[in-house]
Amino acid sequence: EAKSLIEEHLQETGKSKFIRTRNDFNRPMRILNFWRNLQSMDSKIHMHFGEPLDLFGNQVDENGISYDAHGRKVDRKKYLERDGQIVHHAQRDREYTRELGRKIISVYRKDTVALSTHAIAFATFATFQKKYPQYDLYRLMRLQGAEYALPQSLILDNLKSLLPQLRELEKAGKVRLSQGLREDSPEIILEKALEHFSSFHDGETLIRLKGSGRINGSSHDHAGKVIAQEDLGIYSLNMKLLYYYRNRLDHYSLKIGPQGV
Repeated sequence: EAKSLIEEHLQETGKSKFIRTRNDFNRPMRILNFWRNLQSMDSKIHMHFGEPLDLFGNQVDENGISYDAHGRKVDRKKYLERDGQIVHHAQRDREYTRELGRKIISVYRKDTVALSTHAIAFATFATFQKKYPQYDLYRLMRLQGAEYALPQSLILDNLKSLLPQLRELEKAGKVRLSQGLREDSPEIILEKALEHFSSFHDGETLIRLKGSGRINGSSHDHAGKVIAQEDLGIYSLNMKLLYYYRNRLDHYSLKIGPQGV
């Protein structure tokens, strides 16, 4: 669903700047190949249950009692009362809904599990942005193909500046990291990300192992390839999908580059 989700987002934010392409994931063979890869890949599904919230964004304990941000018990009925009576008030309810939405976004970011694919996509997309600062987001979407290949060493350098920031954020309780992002070297993280991309997007991600001439993945359908790796470097054949995975680490104020700038 990554392709359809990011296209909907870009269409909404970019309006006429964004040109939508046809989604052909419903082709039977593509679905079958996707399922086969999921069965054979060595990967984990990360599921985290956050702390329960009431309808007003307050934390709730095991007895169903709500507590405000200062740890004080809250009587939920008081939110809805006027002169001791529970009444409907449209403007008040809209504000409660906005407050709940802000709280959900906050805990979602805190409980997000960052994976190797997210880190590599973030580092790669940021490298494109730094190399082509004159292009806006929708022009960057068209920089796909081997002619825009980036040196692998540059991607790894940017990842090296990213990892300490992610690990500090986890220590501060602002994000959760997969075991690989906590412990692995940048080279291993890149290798794992490429492997996962090839499984998630069978027929959409091309990987040529450096110096081996061996190709994993489809070589005939370039509609969805996230990252390609060859002797000439790393590039994308679908910048929209690269942007989709990169966005999972947005809003954390991360800096990219050899000096973290």
